[in-house]
Amino acid sequence: MKRIIKEQKGFALVITLLGLLVMSILGVTIIGVTTSNYNLTKIDSRSQSTYYIAEAGANYIIDRINREVQENVSQFETSAEFFQYIEDQFTNDTVILDSFEENYGEQPKAFITISQIGTDEDLRDYKIESVGRLGNNSRKVSAVISLNWSSGREVGNIDDVFLYSPGLSYNGNEINGDGTVIIERIEQLNGGVRLNVKRIYILDYAIDVQGNQFGYKNNPGEIYVANGISFGTYGDVYGDLYVKGTFTPGGANFHGNVYVDGDIDFGDFSYMGTFHKNVAYTGEMINKKAYFNTSKFKKVPEVPGFKIPQFYFKEKDEQWYRQNNYAILGNVKDREIKDNDRLFVESLECKPSYTNRAENIVIVSKGDIKIDGWFNKMTGTIVSINGKVYMNQGIFDGVILTKEGFYSSAGGSIITMREITEPIPVEIYSGNEGDNGDNGDGGDQVSKLEIKRPIKEE
Repeated sequence: MKRIIKEQKGFALVITLLGLLVMSILGVTIIGVTTSNYNLTKIDSRSQSTYYIAEAGANYIIDRINREVQENVSQFETSAEFFQYIEDQFTNDTVILDSFEENYGEQPKAFITISQIGTDEDLRDYKIESVGRLGNNSRKVSAVISLNWSSGREVGNIDDVFLYSPGLSYNGNEINGDGTVIIERIEQLNGGVRLNVKRIYILDYAIDVQGNQFGYKNNPGEIYVANGISFGTYGDVYGDLYVKGTFTPGGANFHGNVYVDGDIDFGDFSYMGTFHKNVAYTGEMINKKAYFNTSKFKKVPEVPGFKIPQFYFKEKDEQWYRQNNYAILGNVKDREIKDNDRLFVESLECKPSYTNRAENIVIVSKGDIKIDGWFNKMTGTIVSINGKVYMNQGIFDGVILTKEGFYSSAGGSIITMREITEPIPVEIYSGNEGDNGDNGDGGDQVSKLEIKRPIKEE
């Protein structure tokens, strides 16, 4: 009996020891797995933290560049000076950002470099690379930004603009020119007029635009309309047409592509003209007749955008006009305009005879300019700084700049535009008067930073 009891006690001890051994093994295994998971979690957390450090470095430098652009752009007269300043600040050395809180007992850092990758006179692209480091961990991100510089000071490309007029009322035969016309609003066009111009900008809604020709037939360019346009019952439109707002094609024929950021409204027309190329639009087709052929029409999420250039102008110092041989006069009436005349006046009214011919003239008026009656031919530059230009009948070759509008009420006139070939007789600024350069603070320059490619890991 005693022997049996002893054998049972020995067996229990073995079982107990085996149980302790198994539990010990399980405990060690659990501790090992837990430690491994902790280490893996720590590694993953460190890696993720390193990425955020790199991303923070890229955002930091983008914000710094943007502040420099906004705060210091007005110091520079040219884009070259501006870009040189930016590059001296940021592209020569590696920027180190170490203002992070300690992580796992170590100091995180971001190492940021900037390099120029694309250049134009007023536009440059830069690549930003940011390496985040935490201990032995590192991750790298990059982004591409664009800096676009422009100046509100005297505009060099005004040479391409031969008619700048907030309002246009024209009953003559033709307006010709291989350049740019900028019009705020079309008040009236003779139904047979040929607006034979390569590039046309229209700021306000243009209604019932019709004529024999709209756009440059022999060398088509572009027509840009900022607030919708409605064409009449006939006419031919040459060049690509870009419209923001509602487009009513009427019965006109369109020889270029048409891009509409808005609706196409066919209105009450029982017929439609011919579309020789494609039409892309973002809105809806309204009042479309079942028998209209719209096979070339395609709805798209977006169309190319555009911006209409705007200018304003001011008189130069009186001394400038004196030095350039201008006659400085008050309100002038019935004065004969002669070849090579240079006039700086308060206002001007004249009635040339049929035989009157005046070549290479420049008239700058603070107020209205009225040339009423037939004139054989006049060439040169006419500027109304604060008023309107009225020109009835005759032939004119040159440039017309006016603050309040260009009006020609009599038929038969032909206007051919050409570039200014001598010093521009007024100060010309981009934008609206009162914006930027007109507020007295000298802040004419404009520059903006755009994210061309967002931050991503390399």
